[in-house]
Amino acid sequence: MLGEKQQIAILSQDGYLLVIDKPAGIAMHPGNGSGDEETVVDHLGSEVSDWDSQRPGIVHRLDKHTSGVVVIAKDAGTKALLQRQFKSRQVEKHYIAGVQGIPDRERARIEVPIGARPKNPLKRAVRPDGKPAVTQYHLTHQAEDWSLLDVYPLTGRTHQIRVHLSYIGHPVLGDSVYGVSCPGLAQHFLHAKELTILHPATQQPVTYTAQLPPELDKKIARLNSG
Repeated sequence: MLGEKQQIAILSQDGYLLVIDKPAGIAMHPGNGSGDEETVVDHLGSEVSDWDSQRPGIVHRLDKHTSGVVVIAKDAGTKALLQRQFKSRQVEKHYIAGVQGIPDRERARIEVPIGARPKNPLKRAVRPDGKPAVTQYHLTHQAEDWSLLDVYPLTGRTHQIRVHLSYIGHPVLGDSVYGVSCPGLAQHFLHAKELTILHPATQQPVTYTAQLPPELDKKIARLNSG
């Protein structure tokens, strides 16, 4: 485990990368209102040498209340290489999302631009002047009033999955910003299950996987048993 304040599990580690399973409730790095709260960066210590940056090792982000796989670069060269992969969309991302209601289509592609809200730049919205954003989903399970989706974001806009699913009328459970809170759920029902990158040393695809946290796993178990 990393750190002492909050346990962060290491999924994989080598001379180039540190791959962690970020728990919900911890931000990636200082800023955007995080104040004095602990962040993933606070846990890195000697694992990362990229300390000339305000966001050492960080090449992509998960929202504070989203859990799952995060890949961290151990040095500036690896960081630059991974940033190029994310920018050129060579990275494959697979999320699990629990959403309100049941989508009409079992599979769909959401392709609408996302931009900052003028009156609140920390929040995002579908806007005609926003940046291109593409999200695909596959409906895997459904109950009376909620559904489980496999989600594949093809771009990496801030809050993209949450904004896109809210836009089609099926916001992420537990997301009070773009939907409504969910009693008994302390995090967003959004989990970064798998992340596939080209490893910096070999340039071959490698996939990292994080199991669902117990809170979400229990809710899915209830869905399956029903």
